[in-house]
Amino acid sequence: MWKPKYSVSNRLLKNLTKIAEIKTGLSGRKLPKVVFVDMWKAAQDLSTHASTSIEGNPLPLTEVKAVLKGRPKRARDSEREVMNYNQILIWLDNEIGKG
Repeated sequence: MWKPKYSVSNRLLKNLTKIAEIKTGLSGRKLPKVVFVDMWKAAQDLSTHASTSIEGNPLPLTEVKAVLKGRPKRARDSEREVMNYNQILIWLDNEIGKG
């Protein structure tokens, strides 16, 4: 059996505790639709950037946001990758919503 060697620092433990507290505090709240939409868009932008960046896409987050906002007609490969990934995120969200 694989037994990874790691240690939990005080800083990591403090951050995880803070995340759990915030999550608990937010769990029962209903967000106004405008706040939810803004948060959803920010999460989509960040997810698109992180996932395409892992695959080698050189665009920084600011450019990813600009591409998703502007949807250029003549997109470079890196821009097309960002738009395609984001399209799939939207499609998946719609499919899950049908479920």
